[in-house]
Amino acid sequence: MTKTEIPSAKTLVVLIMTSFISFTSFSQEDKKEDKDGPKQNFGFAAGANFAIIEEPGSKDVTTFYGGVIYDRKIVPFFKFRSGLTYLRNGVSFDNEQLTIDYLQIPALLKIKVGPVYGLMGFTGAVKLGSNSTSGLDVKNSDIKSYDFGSQVGLGFKILFFSIEGKYTWGKTNIANNSGPIDYHNRNFQIGMTIMLP
Repeated sequence: MTKTEIPSAKTLVVLIMTSFISFTSFSQEDKKEDKDGPKQNFGFAAGANFAIIEEPGSKDVTTFYGGVIYDRKIVPFFKFRSGLTYLRNGVSFDNEQLTIDYLQIPALLKIKVGPVYGLMGFTGAVKLGSNSTSGLDVKNSDIKSYDFGSQVGLGFKILFFSIEGKYTWGKTNIANNSGPIDYHNRNFQIGMTIMLP
């Protein structure tokens, strides 16, 4: 196995929770409700991540994602969605596999009609580390330290939680070594969000 050291689960939880607390402490004044409900909400999101790096003969890998989310109302029915998400992208070839860990920051427009809402916008991500089997022999230095993409999604709210699916198209060629083939992250996420009152 070719491995690179990645942050432990405990470190990631501390990072996400610290960011969540910072978001909350800096915006208590804006949390007052108006006639259309709270101006902003914080919450948590987690679920399954079906990821692939587009290349001939490649197969997707099933991983996971999780993090904190932030919704801020712009006008009724329109909100701004951001937050911090830890996710694992990757690709497999028969018995060989490459996974890449990212900390992602989305910037999305949320359009809500009744219990249904749509998401669209962009995402930026910082690489935390990578792991590949010996047959692929991909070094951490072979992969760019960042990624940028566009994202769309659809969700359904039930009481204080929602079920949502999102698809991300990576726009960055994540390979550091230039060549005839561009390598882009693609991933579909399906999971649950829980918004705090």
